[in-house]
Amino acid sequence: MKLSRQPMMRNLLLISLIAIMQSSCTLLFHSSESDRESDIATSPEEDSSITDEEDDSSRSSPNSEVSESEKTSEDEEGGFSLNRDTNPSDKKNNQSESGKDGRSEATNESEKKGDLFVTVSGDDHNSGSIRQPLRTLTEAIEKATEMQEEKRDQEVVIKLDRGTYSERSGEDKDIKIPSDISIVGTGDNTIVLANLELSSNVLLQDLQVKDHKVTVGEEITEGKTVLKNLFVNDGGVEIASSNVQLSDINLKGASREDVLLIASENPRLNNIKIENRYQNPVNSSYSSLGSLIIGSEASPQITNLKIQNSLLGINNEGNSAIKNLELVGNRAGIYNEGEITLEEVTISKAEKSHYGICNQDEGTVLIETAKLDSSSITEADDCTNFSGNSYPDTIPDLAGNYESIFIENLD
Repeated sequence: MKLSRQPMMRNLLLISLIAIMQSSCTLLFHSSESDRESDIATSPEEDSSITDEEDDSSRSSPNSEVSESEKTSEDEEGGFSLNRDTNPSDKKNNQSESGKDGRSEATNESEKKGDLFVTVSGDDHNSGSIRQPLRTLTEAIEKATEMQEEKRDQEVVIKLDRGTYSERSGEDKDIKIPSDISIVGTGDNTIVLANLELSSNVLLQDLQVKDHKVTVGEEITEGKTVLKNLFVNDGGVEIASSNVQLSDINLKGASREDVLLIASENPRLNNIKIENRYQNPVNSSYSSLGSLIIGSEASPQITNLKIQNSLLGINNEGNSAIKNLELVGNRAGIYNEGEITLEEVTISKAEKSHYGICNQDEGTVLIETAKLDSSSITEADDCTNFSGNSYPDTIPDLAGNYESIFIENLD
Protein backbone atom coordinates (compact mmCIF):
# COMPACT_ATOMS: atom_id res chain seq x y z
CA MET A 1 0.00 0.00 0.00
CA LYS A 2 2.80 2.32 0.69
CA LEU A 3 4.24 1.87 -2.78
CA SER A 4 0.90 2.45 -4.53
CA ARG A 5 0.18 5.63 -2.49
CA GLN A 6 3.30 7.50 -3.67
CA PRO A 7 2.44 7.52 -7.38
CA MET A 8 -1.01 8.76 -6.48
CA MET A 9 0.43 11.67 -4.51
CA ARG A 10 2.69 12.58 -7.38
CA ASN A 11 -0.24 12.58 -9.75
CA LEU A 12 -2.27 14.82 -7.46
CA LEU A 13 0.66 17.22 -7.13
CA LEU A 14 1.11 17.37 -10.90
CA ILE A 15 -2.58 18.03 -11.40
CA SER A 16 -2.46 20.91 -8.90
CA LEU A 17 0.58 22.42 -10.58
CA ILE A 18 -1.08 22.20 -13.98
CA ALA A 19 -4.21 23.94 -12.65
CA ILE A 20 -2.14 26.74 -11.13
CA MET A 21 -0.23 27.27 -14.38
CA GLN A 22 -3.46 27.38 -16.39
CA SER A 23 -4.97 30.03 -14.12
CA SER A 24 -1.78 32.08 -14.33
CA CYS A 25 -1.76 31.88 -18.11
CA THR A 26 -5.41 32.93 -18.20
CA LEU A 27 -4.68 35.92 -15.99
CA LEU A 28 -1.74 36.97 -18.13
CA PHE A 29 -3.75 36.61 -21.31
CA HIS A 30 -6.66 38.74 -20.05
CA SER A 31 -4.31 41.41 -18.75
CA SER A 32 -2.55 41.79 -22.11
CA GLU A 33 -5.87 41.79 -23.92
CA SER A 34 -7.26 44.61 -21.76
CA ASP A 35 -4.08 46.59 -22.16
CA ARG A 36 -4.26 46.18 -25.89
CA GLU A 37 -7.92 47.23 -25.90
CA SER A 38 -7.01 50.29 -23.83
CA ASP A 39 -4.24 51.12 -26.26
CA ILE A 40 -6.57 50.65 -29.18
CA ALA A 41 -9.18 52.85 -27.52
CA THR A 42 -6.78 55.71 -26.86
CA SER A 43 -4.68 55.59 -30.02
CA PRO A 44 -7.26 57.20 -32.35
CA GLU A 45 -7.46 60.28 -30.11
CA GLU A 46 -3.71 60.51 -29.92
CA ASP A 47 -3.47 60.07 -33.65
CA SER A 48 -6.12 62.70 -34.27
CA SER A 49 -4.41 65.17 -31.91
CA ILE A 50 -1.12 64.60 -33.67
CA THR A 51 -2.84 65.00 -37.01
CA ASP A 52 -4.53 68.18 -35.82
CA GLU A 53 -1.22 69.56 -34.65
CA GLU A 54 0.34 68.71 -37.97
CA ASP A 55 -2.61 70.26 -39.79
CA ASP A 56 -2.40 73.38 -37.62
CA SER A 57 1.29 73.74 -38.28
CA SER A 58 0.83 73.17 -41.99
CA ARG A 59 -1.98 75.72 -42.05
CA SER A 60 -0.22 78.34 -39.93
CA SER A 61 3.00 78.24 -41.89
CA PRO A 62 1.56 79.48 -45.19
CA ASN A 63 -0.44 82.14 -43.36
CA SER A 64 2.66 83.42 -41.66
CA GLU A 65 4.44 83.49 -44.99
CA VAL A 66 1.58 85.40 -46.60
CA SER A 67 1.43 87.91 -43.77
CA GLU A 68 5.18 88.47 -44.00
CA SER A 69 4.83 88.86 -47.73
CA GLU A 70 1.97 91.30 -47.33
CA LYS A 71 3.94 93.13 -44.67
CA THR A 72 6.88 93.38 -47.05
CA SER A 73 4.59 94.74 -49.73
CA GLU A 74 3.19 97.32 -47.35
CA ASP A 75 6.66 98.26 -46.16
CA GLU A 76 7.81 98.66 -49.72
CA GLU A 77 4.87 100.90 -50.55
CA GLY A 78 5.23 102.97 -47.42
CA GLY A 79 8.99 103.30 -47.82
CA PHE A 80 8.89 103.62 -51.62
CA SER A 81 11.41 100.80 -52.06
CA LEU A 82 10.55 100.54 -55.71
CA ASN A 83 14.02 100.04 -57.16
CA ARG A 84 13.60 96.67 -58.80
CA ASP A 85 13.46 95.15 -62.26
CA THR A 86 10.60 97.03 -63.86
CA ASN A 87 10.94 95.86 -67.44
CA PRO A 88 7.56 95.83 -69.18
CA SER A 89 8.29 92.30 -70.39
CA ASP A 90 8.08 91.10 -66.78
CA LYS A 91 4.55 92.42 -66.38
CA LYS A 92 2.82 89.10 -67.12
CA ASN A 93 5.12 87.23 -64.75
CA ASN A 94 4.46 89.72 -61.99
CA GLN A 95 0.72 89.51 -62.58
CA SER A 96 0.75 85.71 -62.47
CA GLU A 97 2.84 85.74 -59.31
CA SER A 98 0.50 88.21 -57.67
CA GLY A 99 -2.35 85.88 -58.51
CA LYS A 100 -0.56 82.99 -56.82
CA ASP A 101 0.06 84.80 -53.55
CA GLY A 102 -3.58 85.81 -53.26
CA ARG A 103 -3.04 89.55 -53.47
CA SER A 104 -4.14 90.22 -57.04
CA GLU A 105 -7.67 90.98 -55.84
CA ALA A 106 -6.39 93.68 -53.52
CA THR A 107 -3.48 94.78 -55.72
CA ASN A 108 -2.84 97.51 -53.22
CA GLU A 109 -5.73 99.52 -51.99
CA SER A 110 -3.78 102.61 -52.89
CA GLU A 111 -3.78 101.62 -56.56
CA LYS A 112 -7.57 101.38 -56.52
CA LYS A 113 -7.68 104.91 -55.12
CA GLY A 114 -5.70 106.19 -58.08
CA ASP A 115 -2.13 106.09 -56.80
CA LEU A 116 0.75 106.14 -59.26
CA PHE A 117 4.31 105.15 -58.42
CA VAL A 118 7.47 106.63 -59.93
CA THR A 119 11.09 105.58 -59.50
CA VAL A 120 14.26 106.44 -61.41
CA SER A 121 14.68 102.76 -62.30
CA GLY A 122 11.11 102.52 -63.64
CA ASP A 123 9.81 102.63 -67.19
CA ASP A 124 7.28 105.04 -68.69
CA HIS A 125 5.71 102.13 -70.58
CA ASN A 126 4.68 100.58 -67.26
CA SER A 127 1.24 100.83 -65.71
CA GLY A 128 2.34 102.96 -62.76
CA SER A 129 1.51 100.37 -60.12
CA ILE A 130 3.87 99.68 -57.23
CA ARG A 131 5.09 96.57 -59.07
CA GLN A 132 5.33 98.38 -62.40
CA PRO A 133 6.37 101.97 -61.54
CA LEU A 134 6.89 104.74 -64.05
CA ARG A 135 10.18 106.54 -64.64
CA THR A 136 9.22 110.22 -64.83
CA LEU A 137 6.95 112.61 -62.99
CA THR A 138 6.00 114.07 -66.37
CA GLU A 139 4.53 110.75 -67.55
CA ALA A 140 2.81 110.17 -64.21
CA ILE A 141 1.01 113.52 -64.53
CA GLU A 142 -0.15 112.59 -68.03
CA LYS A 143 -1.50 109.27 -66.75
CA ALA A 144 -3.16 111.04 -63.82
CA THR A 145 -4.89 113.41 -66.24
CA GLU A 146 -6.16 110.46 -68.28
CA MET A 147 -7.46 108.81 -65.11
CA GLN A 148 -9.31 112.00 -64.19
CA GLU A 149 -10.85 112.21 -67.65
CA GLU A 150 -12.20 108.68 -67.23
CA LYS A 151 -13.41 109.33 -63.70
CA ARG A 152 -14.23 112.97 -63.14
CA ASP A 153 -12.77 114.75 -60.12
CA GLN A 154 -10.74 111.72 -59.08
CA GLU A 155 -7.89 112.62 -56.75
CA VAL A 156 -4.61 111.01 -57.75
CA VAL A 157 -1.52 110.61 -55.57
CA ILE A 158 1.82 110.37 -57.37
CA LYS A 159 4.44 108.79 -55.12
CA LEU A 160 8.03 109.65 -56.02
CA ASP A 161 10.76 107.29 -54.94
CA ARG A 162 14.13 108.58 -53.82
CA GLY A 163 16.36 109.77 -56.67
CA THR A 164 16.89 112.78 -58.95
CA TYR A 165 14.25 113.71 -61.52
CA SER A 166 15.57 116.09 -64.20
CA GLU A 167 15.71 116.69 -67.94
CA ARG A 168 18.51 114.13 -68.12
CA SER A 169 16.17 111.50 -66.73
CA GLY A 170 13.37 112.48 -69.13
CA GLU A 171 11.53 115.21 -67.24
CA ASP A 172 10.24 118.42 -68.79
CA LYS A 173 12.02 121.56 -67.64
CA ASP A 174 8.67 123.13 -66.70
CA ILE A 175 6.06 120.83 -65.18
CA LYS A 176 2.48 121.95 -64.62
CA ILE A 177 0.57 120.03 -61.97
CA PRO A 178 -3.20 120.00 -62.65
CA SER A 179 -5.90 120.16 -59.99
CA ASP A 180 -6.65 117.28 -57.62
CA ILE A 181 -3.18 115.76 -57.86
CA SER A 182 -0.86 115.13 -54.92
CA ILE A 183 2.87 114.57 -55.30
CA VAL A 184 4.57 112.93 -52.33
CA GLY A 185 8.26 112.08 -52.12
CA THR A 186 10.42 110.44 -49.46
CA GLY A 187 12.12 113.56 -48.12
CA ASP A 188 15.27 115.43 -49.13
CA ASN A 189 16.50 112.40 -51.09
CA THR A 190 13.68 112.91 -53.61
CA ILE A 191 15.14 115.70 -55.76
CA VAL A 192 13.27 117.49 -58.55
CA LEU A 193 15.27 119.62 -60.99
CA ALA A 194 12.35 121.31 -62.73
CA ASN A 195 10.08 124.32 -62.36
CA LEU A 196 6.78 123.24 -60.80
CA GLU A 197 3.57 125.20 -61.42
CA LEU A 198 0.75 124.17 -59.09
CA SER A 199 -2.98 124.45 -59.76
CA SER A 200 -5.86 124.32 -57.26
CA ASN A 201 -6.26 121.54 -54.73
CA VAL A 202 -2.70 120.26 -55.15
CA LEU A 203 -0.45 118.77 -52.47
CA LEU A 204 3.34 118.95 -52.82
CA GLN A 205 5.05 117.16 -49.95
CA ASP A 206 8.29 115.55 -48.75
CA LEU A 207 10.74 116.42 -51.50
CA GLN A 208 13.54 118.77 -52.55
CA VAL A 209 13.32 121.28 -55.39
CA LYS A 210 16.81 122.27 -56.48
CA ASP A 211 17.92 125.16 -58.72
CA HIS A 212 14.32 125.76 -59.78
CA LYS A 213 11.10 127.43 -58.64
CA VAL A 214 7.71 126.39 -57.29
CA THR A 215 4.83 128.63 -58.41
CA VAL A 216 1.28 128.64 -57.09
CA GLY A 217 -0.66 130.44 -59.83
CA GLU A 218 -3.37 133.07 -59.85
CA GLU A 219 -5.97 130.69 -61.28
CA ILE A 220 -6.69 129.06 -57.92
CA THR A 221 -10.20 130.00 -56.83
CA GLU A 222 -11.50 126.74 -55.35
CA GLY A 223 -9.85 124.09 -53.27
CA LYS A 224 -6.67 124.46 -51.28
CA THR A 225 -3.09 124.02 -52.43
CA VAL A 226 -0.66 122.79 -49.78
CA LEU A 227 3.14 122.79 -49.73
CA LYS A 228 4.46 120.71 -46.86
CA ASN A 229 7.88 119.59 -45.71
CA LEU A 230 9.82 120.94 -48.69
CA PHE A 231 13.49 121.77 -49.06
CA VAL A 232 14.04 124.42 -51.74
CA ASN A 233 17.76 124.49 -52.49
CA ASP A 234 18.99 127.51 -54.47
CA GLY A 235 15.51 128.04 -55.85
CA GLY A 236 12.36 129.91 -54.92
CA VAL A 237 8.65 129.78 -54.11
CA GLU A 238 6.14 132.24 -55.57
CA ILE A 239 2.58 132.52 -54.25
CA ALA A 240 -0.12 134.39 -56.13
CA SER A 241 -3.23 132.89 -54.53
CA SER A 242 -5.05 133.04 -51.20
CA ASN A 243 -6.05 129.39 -50.92
CA VAL A 244 -2.52 128.28 -50.13
CA GLN A 245 -0.90 126.80 -47.05
CA LEU A 246 2.83 126.37 -46.53
CA SER A 247 4.27 124.45 -43.59
CA ASP A 248 7.74 123.18 -42.74
CA ILE A 249 9.52 124.85 -45.66
CA ASN A 250 13.29 125.33 -45.74
CA LEU A 251 14.75 127.67 -48.38
CA LYS A 252 18.51 127.70 -48.51
CA GLY A 253 21.31 129.26 -50.51
CA ALA A 254 19.16 131.08 -53.04
CA SER A 255 20.64 133.78 -55.27
CA ARG A 256 17.44 134.38 -57.21
CA GLU A 257 15.29 137.48 -56.83
CA ASP A 258 12.22 135.58 -55.63
CA VAL A 259 13.30 133.30 -52.79
CA LEU A 260 9.89 133.43 -51.16
CA LEU A 261 7.59 135.82 -52.98
CA ILE A 262 4.04 136.42 -51.78
CA ALA A 263 2.56 138.43 -54.60
CA SER A 264 -1.07 138.74 -53.52
CA GLU A 265 -3.97 137.51 -51.39
CA ASN A 266 -3.70 136.04 -47.87
CA PRO A 267 -1.91 132.69 -47.73
CA ARG A 268 -1.04 131.00 -44.44
CA LEU A 269 2.53 130.00 -43.64
CA ASN A 270 3.88 128.01 -40.70
CA ASN A 271 7.42 126.94 -39.77
CA ILE A 272 9.38 128.68 -42.52
CA LYS A 273 13.17 128.91 -42.52
CA ILE A 274 15.26 130.93 -44.98
CA GLU A 275 19.05 130.89 -44.75
CA ASN A 276 22.18 131.83 -46.68
CA ARG A 277 20.40 134.18 -49.06
CA TYR A 278 23.50 135.65 -50.65
CA GLN A 279 24.10 138.34 -53.24
CA ASN A 280 24.18 137.46 -56.92
CA PRO A 281 27.70 138.35 -58.09
CA VAL A 282 26.57 139.15 -61.64
CA ASN A 283 23.60 141.38 -60.92
CA SER A 284 23.41 142.73 -57.38
CA SER A 285 19.86 143.99 -57.95
CA TYR A 286 18.69 140.38 -57.84
CA SER A 287 19.49 140.32 -54.16
CA SER A 288 18.05 143.73 -53.31
CA LEU A 289 14.50 142.50 -52.90
CA GLY A 290 15.01 140.37 -49.80
CA SER A 291 14.58 136.80 -48.66
CA LEU A 292 10.84 137.15 -48.05
CA ILE A 293 9.12 139.55 -50.45
CA ILE A 294 5.53 140.56 -49.68
CA GLY A 295 3.70 142.42 -52.44
CA SER A 296 1.43 145.43 -51.97
CA GLU A 297 -1.75 143.37 -52.48
CA ALA A 298 -0.74 140.56 -50.14
CA SER A 299 -1.93 139.97 -46.57
CA PRO A 300 -0.15 136.83 -45.40
CA GLN A 301 -0.46 135.30 -41.95
CA ILE A 302 2.82 133.75 -40.87
CA THR A 303 3.74 131.76 -37.76
CA ASN A 304 7.29 130.73 -36.84
CA LEU A 305 9.54 132.40 -39.40
CA LYS A 306 13.33 132.35 -39.15
CA ILE A 307 15.65 134.16 -41.57
CA GLN A 308 19.39 133.99 -41.02
CA ASN A 309 22.72 134.79 -42.68
CA SER A 310 21.07 136.63 -45.55
CA LEU A 311 21.38 139.99 -47.23
CA LEU A 312 17.88 141.27 -46.37
CA GLY A 313 15.33 139.45 -44.25
CA ILE A 314 11.90 140.85 -45.18
CA ASN A 315 10.81 143.33 -47.81
CA ASN A 316 7.19 144.21 -47.00
CA GLU A 317 4.82 146.32 -49.08
CA GLY A 318 1.61 144.60 -47.99
CA ASN A 319 -0.42 144.16 -44.82
CA SER A 320 1.37 141.34 -43.02
CA ALA A 321 0.98 139.60 -39.66
CA ILE A 322 3.88 137.54 -38.30
CA LYS A 323 4.03 135.67 -35.01
CA ASN A 324 7.38 134.50 -33.63
CA LEU A 325 9.89 136.03 -36.04
CA GLU A 326 13.65 135.47 -35.74
CA LEU A 327 16.11 137.55 -37.75
CA VAL A 328 19.64 136.31 -37.09
CA GLY A 329 22.93 137.45 -38.62
CA ASN A 330 21.47 139.34 -41.58
CA ARG A 331 22.90 142.50 -43.13
CA ALA A 332 19.46 144.08 -42.78
CA GLY A 333 16.37 142.84 -40.97
CA ILE A 334 13.13 144.38 -42.29
CA TYR A 335 12.57 146.93 -45.04
CA ASN A 336 8.98 148.14 -44.70
CA GLU A 337 6.80 150.22 -47.01
CA GLY A 338 3.46 148.77 -45.92
CA GLU A 339 1.87 147.69 -42.65
CA ILE A 340 3.37 144.88 -40.64
CA THR A 341 2.32 143.50 -37.26
CA LEU A 342 4.85 141.44 -35.30
CA GLU A 343 3.63 139.59 -32.23
CA GLU A 344 7.06 138.42 -31.12
CA VAL A 345 10.29 139.38 -32.87
CA THR A 346 13.95 138.70 -32.15
CA ILE A 347 16.53 140.68 -34.12
CA SER A 348 20.17 139.70 -33.75
CA LYS A 349 22.15 141.71 -36.28
CA ALA A 350 25.27 140.52 -38.06
CA GLU A 351 28.63 141.96 -37.01
CA LYS A 352 28.60 143.94 -40.26
CA SER A 353 25.09 145.11 -40.97
CA HIS A 354 23.03 148.19 -41.78
CA TYR A 355 19.93 148.16 -39.57
CA GLY A 356 17.37 146.06 -37.75
CA ILE A 357 14.21 147.68 -39.18
CA CYS A 358 14.06 150.34 -41.88
CA ASN A 359 10.62 151.94 -42.07
CA GLN A 360 9.76 154.16 -45.01
CA ASP A 361 7.53 157.25 -44.82
CA GLU A 362 4.35 155.41 -45.77
CA GLY A 363 5.07 152.39 -43.56
CA THR A 364 3.79 151.36 -40.12
CA VAL A 365 5.30 148.73 -37.84
CA LEU A 366 3.46 147.40 -34.77
CA ILE A 367 5.48 145.17 -32.42
CA GLU A 368 3.98 143.51 -29.36
CA THR A 369 7.22 142.13 -27.93
CA ALA A 370 10.71 142.79 -29.30
CA LYS A 371 14.04 141.29 -28.28
CA LEU A 372 16.99 143.28 -29.65
CA ASP A 373 20.76 143.10 -29.28
CA SER A 374 20.72 145.64 -26.44
CA SER A 375 18.22 146.90 -23.88
CA SER A 376 18.40 150.42 -25.29
CA ILE A 377 17.10 151.15 -28.79
CA THR A 378 19.39 152.93 -31.24
CA GLU A 379 17.80 155.01 -33.99
CA ALA A 380 18.90 156.61 -37.26
CA ASP A 381 17.19 158.99 -39.66
CA ASP A 382 18.43 157.28 -42.79
CA CYS A 383 18.52 153.70 -44.01
CA THR A 384 21.88 152.87 -45.56
CA ASN A 385 22.08 150.86 -48.75
CA PHE A 386 22.36 147.30 -47.48
CA SER A 387 23.63 145.95 -50.81
CA GLY A 388 26.80 148.04 -50.45
CA ASN A 389 29.90 147.36 -48.39
CA SER A 390 29.80 150.64 -46.48
CA TYR A 391 28.43 150.12 -42.96
CA PRO A 392 27.34 152.71 -40.36
CA ASP A 393 29.57 153.24 -37.35
CA THR A 394 26.65 152.51 -35.06
CA ILE A 395 24.20 149.95 -36.34
CA PRO A 396 20.66 151.27 -35.66
CA ASP A 397 17.87 149.03 -34.43
CA LEU A 398 15.32 151.36 -36.03
CA ALA A 399 15.99 153.55 -39.05
CA GLY A 400 14.07 155.85 -41.38
CA ASN A 401 10.57 156.72 -40.21
CA TYR A 402 11.17 155.20 -36.77
CA GLU A 403 8.41 157.33 -35.24
CA SER A 404 5.90 155.02 -36.95
CA ILE A 405 7.48 151.96 -35.34
CA PHE A 406 5.54 151.12 -32.16
CA ILE A 407 6.95 148.64 -29.64
CA GLU A 408 4.72 147.70 -26.68
CA ASN A 409 7.23 145.54 -24.82
CA LEU A 410 11.00 145.44 -25.07
CA ASP A 411 12.40 142.18 -23.76
